[in-house]
Amino acid sequence: MMTQLHLWAQQYISKLDSITFSAPKIVYEGKTIETTPVCVNITKAHLEKRVGIYWADVYLETPEEHIAIEVKVSHACTQEKINYYKDQKVPSVELDLSTLVGVEIEEVKRRIDTQDIPCVWYYPARRESFIRAHLDKMEKRRVRDKEKVSKAVYSLFESLKSGDPISLPKLERILQLDRYMGVSRMQVTLIEKQDVSLKCVQMIYESDGLFHFIGYLKSRPLHFIARCHDNITWPKINHLQSSLRYDLRSSRWVWHRNARELRLAKKQKWRGTDKGVLTIKELEN
Repeated sequence: MMTQLHLWAQQYISKLDSITFSAPKIVYEGKTIETTPVCVNITKAHLEKRVGIYWADVYLETPEEHIAIEVKVSHACTQEKINYYKDQKVPSVELDLSTLVGVEIEEVKRRIDTQDIPCVWYYPARRESFIRAHLDKMEKRRVRDKEKVSKAVYSLFESLKSGDPISLPKLERILQLDRYMGVSRMQVTLIEKQDVSLKCVQMIYESDGLFHFIGYLKSRPLHFIARCHDNITWPKINHLQSSLRYDLRSSRWVWHRNARELRLAKKQKWRGTDKGVLTIKELEN
């Protein structure tokens, strides 16, 4: 049975020329995409409009699409009705007025007009438009990132080929030491920052947004890898302890996260201390 607030809200919304709803949450390919509040101009409004096998509290016709509105006061919409809206892809939203029972009508009006009411989208309005905007934004970002990565790769590649030195970044790791006295953590510098020059610099792979070139420090290979976006798989390298990757977020060359440079000398120093054998485990940063 409808309450007085429920009936009033239906009438009030149906007489509006426009209304704004909160931004819908849209998940596309496992990720929540950016959306904005949905403001619609109302060309016609219907009360208790039949939508398929159900009746919508208010049904709005707009220049872009029609939107079913469910007003929640004393009870929520049934799950069967919600599922129907979703399955049929009917733009539909719930306005929750349950906390406004007994509140002055002028305050309820203000809440509706200023989007200060809990709003739950069953099936988001303008979903396809938001997805298209998201895909356009991602494509522009991919193009921009590819240009940025390509410039960084070739700038360093040409510099090393001409004999210029590179400043290798410091590599630090947090290690967990398990011993009979308990567990402790310590930050260890595995590779000190140093300037080196490489020989025999050559490009190994360059395709589909992935770059891989190599140089030699004496007889030891040093790999440089870069990718334009996270969907590209890193190449398999046998010497991950001697590889650097280009980090898009910081715009710097950093040691690959799988890099390992634990020297035997350091292990020997840790072992046997406090009359116990240490178990060393690297922790995720």
